[in-house]
Amino acid sequence: MRLSLLLTILLIFLTGVQTEAQNSTDMVGLDYLYVGAHPDDEGGFTGTMIRYNHDEGYRGSVAVFTLGQGGGNALGPEVEGSLGLLRYEELRRSLSIAGVDRFYYLGFPDFYFTQSADLTRKVWSEHNPEFLCELVRVIRLTKPEVIVSMWPGPGTHGHHQMATRSAIEAFNISGDPNACSFLITDEYLDVWEPMKLYISAPQGRNSISVPLSDFSATHNMRYADIRSFALRNFRTQGWDRGNTIPASRTGDESRMLVKSRVPVGNPETHYMEGTHIPAGTSPVGVRMVVDTDSYRVTSTDSFEVTVELGNNSAHDFENVAINLVIPDGWTSENASQEIGNMSIGDHRTIIFKLSPTSSLTMNEQQEVWVNYTADIDGNGIKGENYTWVEPVSPLSVKVNPLFDIIQYREFATQTDTEFLTPNLPTRVPLSTGLENEITLILANSGNQTEQGRLEFNLPTGISVQGDLNFNIAGGKSIEKSVSIVVTEDAFLDERQSFADIGTVSAVSNNFRDTDTMEFYVLPYLDIEKTDEKISIDADLSQLSNYTSGTIGHTDRWSGNISGPDDSSADFHLAYDDQYLYLGIEVNDNIVTCHMPSNRIRNHWYGDAIEITIDPSGNSSDVSTTFRASIFPCSTEGFQPNAARYGDANYGPISSTAPDMKVASIQTENGYILEMAIPWISMEKQPVAGDQIRFNALIYDADEENPEEGADYGKSRIGWGSSIGAQQATTYTWPVVTLKP
Repeated sequence: MRLSLLLTILLIFLTGVQTEAQNSTDMVGLDYLYVGAHPDDEGGFTGTMIRYNHDEGYRGSVAVFTLGQGGGNALGPEVEGSLGLLRYEELRRSLSIAGVDRFYYLGFPDFYFTQSADLTRKVWSEHNPEFLCELVRVIRLTKPEVIVSMWPGPGTHGHHQMATRSAIEAFNISGDPNACSFLITDEYLDVWEPMKLYISAPQGRNSISVPLSDFSATHNMRYADIRSFALRNFRTQGWDRGNTIPASRTGDESRMLVKSRVPVGNPETHYMEGTHIPAGTSPVGVRMVVDTDSYRVTSTDSFEVTVELGNNSAHDFENVAINLVIPDGWTSENASQEIGNMSIGDHRTIIFKLSPTSSLTMNEQQEVWVNYTADIDGNGIKGENYTWVEPVSPLSVKVNPLFDIIQYREFATQTDTEFLTPNLPTRVPLSTGLENEITLILANSGNQTEQGRLEFNLPTGISVQGDLNFNIAGGKSIEKSVSIVVTEDAFLDERQSFADIGTVSAVSNNFRDTDTMEFYVLPYLDIEKTDEKISIDADLSQLSNYTSGTIGHTDRWSGNISGPDDSSADFHLAYDDQYLYLGIEVNDNIVTCHMPSNRIRNHWYGDAIEITIDPSGNSSDVSTTFRASIFPCSTEGFQPNAARYGDANYGPISSTAPDMKVASIQTENGYILEMAIPWISMEKQPVAGDQIRFNALIYDADEENPEEGADYGKSRIGWGSSIGAQQATTYTWPVVTLKP
């Protein structure tokens, strides 16, 4: 084959045959681009890439902001830049199986696990103030029609959130010559406007699903099996363990359509509908954008729907009409407008007006669909697209949200993606036994005064205290504070923390508005002060005289646990002016000591505990907290190995908290860890009477014959365990008071 290629080249040279010059689009042009934060983030889209690239002839690629160099390593001791190179190679190998011949690393640091998009933006902006333009450059150079990414809101990895928000922003601005203008003036890159944007779907909101149980015509294997083979390459992350062949995971890969500038399928069956293949009977090349001035529309007012229709297809359109599909509870005097013929290159803008009726339902999202119809050479065609609105009453009540929800809602408003915000209700952490004050914001956009009362629908054992009456003049807003109290009746099982949903409604004679709250119910303790010198020797006889707590096997936030002998603990706390003291006795029927002493960042791979402390009690992210991971033993014996990991001071305790003392001992039922954690190593040094946040998390790996350093993480429990990423969200750490 090599000889044949050489002969062909020689023949072209000798005969003087001229070949057409290749341009940059020929070289790197894409049909779609996946945007992630780390190598392997595209794992949930890999089956789709395999199908589209191998069997349908499309060309796709991946852009990652980091190389995952801040993560763990199940293969060896390499960390930081060396780990990044390993993960670069893993991504290259995985994508080559998926039919991707190149990917784009945007050059940003991967740092400790956080659930804060705001912290991620801060760190990446310090690295490059124009970091969004790095992604815009890739889009303008490769010219993808379709952008795919993850979930942009709180509840996931902060790097994932920021990568997805960047994908949304880049989708919006890549076609704007005023955005990242240096790419035009200095690098001669023309603007490019992608046509469709998809993200990971919140539950129940999938727009499109790609089946992986089908067989690839090219490879005569199920797409799920090829995907599993590709994902096994991420061995530093332990993915070779779960990605079996035949594949155990064969479900569809799904995404939600966020924005489209072309007609879409109804229902959608292919990402390339409207861009590369017809959407229904609408030919490729039609531009169709449906928009409103505001996502939230007041139930007493009319609103406008703007439709932009452009004919960039290969055909002239005749007898064109644009038709509004009137959603429930609305009416329109002119829901169909005939606009005549549209030649190739013609563009029209049409505005519809919708007015409310008495049957309109409040606070429920509605799709507003618009279609166009036309003739091509006597054959009828039709294309559709839609936008979202949410009818709201003039009277509104909102629970004042926490910082991460505020930041996301601001982002959603700025990027015209507010229709995603109902999937993120206001989060309310509650301490058991305390009065938890929350602030309600009531607004009246109408002209008349609204008087009424607040109504709460709360889970069993959770009650409200305070004045529930309100009186709001037209055009005004007020704030009201009430207290939420949690009693023991709220705990219907043995768990000490849980998440649940409640609502608050503002009810007047004319209107009713409701806001949803997601409660994180957490345990609470007063920590006693000690005047005696606590010996750190893994003998808990001293600490057992002070504040005590338990972590049951039911306090699970990840994995599977067979019972209390498998994973559970009792712990004791005390403090003085220098230290917070913790002693914890862990029940673990198989203690796994397979981590070398120099592996300090992989505590989730084995048996370990993690301590999280927010000394201020109100940190908005983990950068100002103290997080330590402690292995009770290593491959060198039963001696503890401790490090800070997950805050702004990563590294061994010997350098990041040199005054910290740790001791461990193996017991008949598991192991004991005892430690003195120095206040001086924290961002803020609390004093008697302060409320701080504290959590103890237990990681369990039951492997009797482990390979050194491998990932055997089986389960995770914690004193506070209300969500699935308990270690990285500060307001889900329980409150404790340093008792004077």
